[in-house]
Amino acid sequence: MGLFSGIYKAIAREIANLQPVTNTGYMLHRANYKGTDDAALIEQAYMTNADMYSLIQMDVKKFASIPVNTYKVKTDGKKFFDAYRRHHKSYRGKATIEMQRKALEEIDENNEISKLLRRPNPYQGADQFWMTVRGFYDLTGESFIWKKRQGEDGTGKVEALYCLPTQFMLVVGSEVPTVDGMYMVDGYVLRINGRDYNIPKADIIHWKGWNPEFDMVTREQLRGMSPLRPLMRTITAGNDATDAMVAMYQNGGAK
Repeated sequence: MGLFSGIYKAIAREIANLQPVTNTGYMLHRANYKGTDDAALIEQAYMTNADMYSLIQMDVKKFASIPVNTYKVKTDGKKFFDAYRRHHKSYRGKATIEMQRKALEEIDENNEISKLLRRPNPYQGADQFWMTVRGFYDLTGESFIWKKRQGEDGTGKVEALYCLPTQFMLVVGSEVPTVDGMYMVDGYVLRINGRDYNIPKADIIHWKGWNPEFDMVTREQLRGMSPLRPLMRTITAGNDATDAMVAMYQNGGAK
């Protein structure tokens, strides 16, 4: 499974502690499930395409190499922090760096959050975890991070972070049938090993890109759009050309 090897089994062991849920027809009507599309993207655009594999590997390794530090907003830095949040994603010039310096100060690395980011879960180090998060985002346009909590009832402090497989996730839209509910999420469901596990909205970090599709029935707007989706015909053509070339070599002689 390459980038995702081993972690699926680990997630299955951890998620087994959650109570499986029985989906009603109405709940499924409100849930957006695009597992088939995501599974195809992972298979065709990453696991069997050398060009996309190389590009995504390069990106995830670079992403995982970025230092992760913890900061707090300075007492007099609120104004600069608001400006920094607006500018830092699209512009990384000297002005943005100066905003960061004025708004934030790094805190001691021995705090609980820093320790969690350095070792997100017992099965992955920080590099592997962030590679997985970025890999799903590159392939499917979104990533889901589950905040596993302490205690049998799952209401304690966050003790681990797991990146859940996007192709097995459902996003449950709001029951509000008006415009107010068109972007509201009621919760998440992990469909794995033939069972559905309900995960509260507060326990999921959903990182997603913009999706121009909109439908109050399918709830497409609640999911990220894969950046590889517009490339699928090109990727398929490349895969088919490679298959044809291999077949020609195996049979021998001119085609």
